[in-house]
Order: sequence, then structure tokens, then C-alpha cells
Amino acid sequence: MRKAKRGGDHLTRSFCKSRIASKNESLVSGRFLGDSDQGVPSGLSDRLSYLTRSVASITLYNGDTILFSCSGIVMERQGRHLTRFLTSASLVRALNATNKDHDDLKIQVRLEGKEVYMGGMAEFDLDRNFAVVDVHAFLDVQVGSFQHAQILPHGETLVVIGRRVSGEIITKNVELDGDSRVSEDDEDLDCKISEAWEGGPLLSVDGMVVGMNLFLTTRRAVFLPWGTILKHLEYYWTSQQKKTGLARFGARPIGEKSNSHPEVHGDILNQEQLDLDSMGYPKLPSSMLGGV
Repeated sequence: MRKAKRGGDHLTRSFCKSRIASKNESLVSGRFLGDSDQGVPSGLSDRLSYLTRSVASITLYNGDTILFSCSGIVMERQGRHLTRFLTSASLVRALNATNKDHDDLKIQVRLEGKEVYMGGMAEFDLDRNFAVVDVHAFLDVQVGSFQHAQILPHGETLVVIGRRVSGEIITKNVELDGDSRVSEDDEDLDCKISEAWEGGPLLSVDGMVVGMNLFLTTRRAVFLPWGTILKHLEYYWTSQQKKTGLARFGARPIGEKSNSHPEVHGDILNQEQLDLDSMGYPKLPSSMLGGV
């Protein structure tokens, strides 16, 4: 169990500043359009039910008490018993903020319907603001349903997608204007909306993934461009490959089929689990790790 001092139920302005000031991050924002909750733009609505099957609610509990909740995106399925979700590193920060009184920590993942699955922290990089949560169960989810937008679609209507703890999908309409930069001195960073948006995708009208939501303020969505995320993932997994000497299945665009062998993947998982054990993060029972 981690014994760091808990910093409250919501991210503070200092968290936002530290993320924005990081030399490893290139944040972009899109402003909300009029009534941003007016619904999904025509052109995306036909695909929304399909795409949202890739968006999950990821919640950190202590017993039955919710400590933090965000969204995640299905990034890969290994065999029949392992599904991996990409989300914001805010989940890791929430774990780091727990203390000795939080003695029953667990991560739960929810998609459509009433089914809830136990998740385990698999990998993360705080500097590059991503985390990977593993679920060891067969899930009926769409892997690789998102196509990467090659350029940021300025002037177009985009849709921010998240999933609440209840399983409900939530959306907001935004637009990238001429100046989409984010500064640590921006006053609206004090006014952060529900954490449920964090880790969810930002989509263009034609269904291309533009980025991963980091947080929403009262007037805009702040996100990491998808191209930046892919570079971060490739950098992270390449560096891990150098450390372990084993091939990484994740160093490629999300959704691309894996050529890795189950036995190699199992070795990597076991090593990662040992590393995460020492940090006290919620993990899956060892009996579940053998079925990958």
C-alpha cells in the first residue's frame, strides 16, 4: 500500500500546471460550441454506437468509496483473456495520493450494460501522461475501431466522449479555433469539469480519433493529440524493450494486430507485475495472470 499523502478528490491547479509545463507534453484545446450538449453532429451519429463500445469507465475505489473515475480507450486484446485500456495518467496520480487508511484499493472497468470487471495497473508514464489498465476477461469490445486523424482538423466540429461510472456515455461538441494552445497561466484551468471525461477520445465528424482528453474546463476541452500519444507509446515501449531485452507488442499504432507470442507477453506481464507490486498499486490475482 502506498503511504503518500492524499491530495483531495479532484485534481488541483498545481496538477494541471505540472502537466502543462512538462517539456514532454504538447497540449491542445478546443472550445465548446454554443450548447455543447446539444447532441452528436450528423455524420458521426451513425457510427457513435459502434465507436463508444471502445470507451470504458475506469474507477478507483477504496472498498465501496469512489476515489477517482475517468474514461479509457480499448487499445488491444491479447488472446481471449486479456484486454488493455489506454487512459490518462491521472489515474496513477490518484493512486499516488492514497494513504495507509486506503486499505482496500481496487480498479473497476465498466463498458455497456451492468457488467463490471476488475482491472490492474499494467504500465504508465507520468511524464507522457498515459497509463495502461489490464482486464483479464473476454470483453465484447471493438479493438482498432479508431482511425488516426493525420492533422488537427481546425475549424471542424469535434466530439468529446466519456463514460460515467454508471456506464452512461457522455458527449460534448467542441471546435479547434485559430489559437488552440494551452498555457499554465490560463485562468480557466481552475474550473475543471467532472473527471469522467479524462482518458476518453476526441473524435472528428468522420470518426477519426483526434486525441485523448486530459480534462475539461467550463469553456474548452484540453487534450493530447493522437499523433503525440502514439509517439509517447512508441518511445515508452522501445525504452522498456531495451531494459528487458524482450520484444514489445505495444510499440505500434493502437489496434494493429500483434505478432508477439503469448509466452513472451506473459514474461513481460510477470516482470511488470513485480515492478508494480513494489509500488502497492491494485493488481489482479496471480491466478488470473496465467490464463493469457
